[in-house]
Amino acid sequence: MIGFVRSLYTDPDCQKQLALLKSKDCLVILQGSFTPHDSQFNSLDIARSLLPKEVLIVSHLAVLGGSLQEVMENLAILHTRQISVITIREQLNLDPFTNELFIEFLTIMENFQKDVHSEHTRRGLEEAKIKGKKSGRPKKNEALIEEALMLYHSKKLSYEEIQERTGIGRSTLYRYLNQS
Repeated sequence: MIGFVRSLYTDPDCQKQLALLKSKDCLVILQGSFTPHDSQFNSLDIARSLLPKEVLIVSHLAVLGGSLQEVMENLAILHTRQISVITIREQLNLDPFTNELFIEFLTIMENFQKDVHSEHTRRGLEEAKIKGKKSGRPKKNEALIEEALMLYHSKKLSYEEIQERTGIGRSTLYRYLNQS
């Protein structure tokens, strides 16, 4: 078995992960890099360093990615190389067959999570509408728009002067000019 660790916020020096992997008799332990701006590791490089049918062991799923999407992508790469994955904390043993099923399950859960989020958003918008709250950008004052259009057509003031006087910006003025 080959172990893999990478720096995490909760284990920046990988000592917790290394202790777990050493207790599982890993022959080799690979270390991935991590920067605060990039939570991904290059799983393709790791997969290339392993032979098909080898076993990669990690302390927990978060080592494989900083998001559900990253974990799924990295498991898929390892799957294509026929590399099994074992996670100690979650007690997963993902051989190529179960890895594929697990990725499908994660995809289902990701879609479920999106549906729940969408449902909550829609419910919140509907409740706000019932309470009389309006969503979106507030409408501009029609009197100010009319004044800005009149000033524009008079050709006496520049765009900047029209904006300063009415508060109506150039893009808003153009939008109303195109509607006319």
